[in-house]
Amino acid sequence: MEKARAWHSDLLGTTPYFERSGPGGQLVHAEFRVGDYQHELGLIDRRYAPARSTAGPGGAVMKINGLAVITGYTETAAVKA
Repeated sequence: MEKARAWHSDLLGTTPYFERSGPGGQLVHAEFRVGDYQHELGLIDRRYAPARSTAGPGGAVMKINGLAVITGYTETAAVKA
């Protein structure tokens, strides 16, 4: 989660507006506001995924400030859209 937060902070040019730590003080949730309409982008630790979620990667594709951001549980990439 720490690496994901740092990567997204660098990409978006901002820090999360909300963070939550879990047991042991480890980061388990971070939320960013992005774009003109302040859409929310949330990151959550895989340990909190629903019981029926798949074991493989999952995520979403979004367009943020001219970048196509492809984010998943195991990797995140950004490409110029």
